[in-house]
Amino acid sequence: MGTPAHEWTRVVIDALGLSMTPEALAHAWHDHMSAKYPTCALMPGALSLVHKLPSSVKVALATSSPASAVAIKRSAHPTLFDRFDVTVCGDDACVQRGKPSPDIFLRAAHLLDVSPSKCIVIEDTAHGVTAANAAKMTAVVVPDSRFYSAKDIPGRFDHADVILPSLEAFDLSLLG
Repeated sequence: MGTPAHEWTRVVIDALGLSMTPEALAHAWHDHMSAKYPTCALMPGALSLVHKLPSSVKVALATSSPASAVAIKRSAHPTLFDRFDVTVCGDDACVQRGKPSPDIFLRAAHLLDVSPSKCIVIEDTAHGVTAANAAKMTAVVVPDSRFYSAKDIPGRFDHADVILPSLEAFDLSLLG
């Protein structure tokens, strides 16, 4: 999770012994998910968090998802995404390497004109936390309970600066 399509597709193909190209799997995945994106629920606390942020706080979305998928998600939740100043997608030409490399977060910080050391990354994957660490940003993780049980979290996310049970638990004092 959290890695670019050219990487995760190879892992899935190898693990399942599929006889298809990574490109074909990625295309099939995005076709399937495109029908689901408009009905995806927001993470609990997401909307209230972005609306509680002071106007002086710049907000970016740095996602491994391609721009086409993000456009669908944005259209389904305009009140959430209206608060975002910058969006950097996994297929951005300036992002050479996907998570766990820091490229996507560094690109977002550059576009926001904010020092990486002043950035807080909210992530839901171990690769994302690793990328935030590599970018020298504060890593806050909200593990997705659909993928991680409570017993999986301690060993998998020990490298996060903060582990939260949900976005509802985000403390604005983290902003400094």
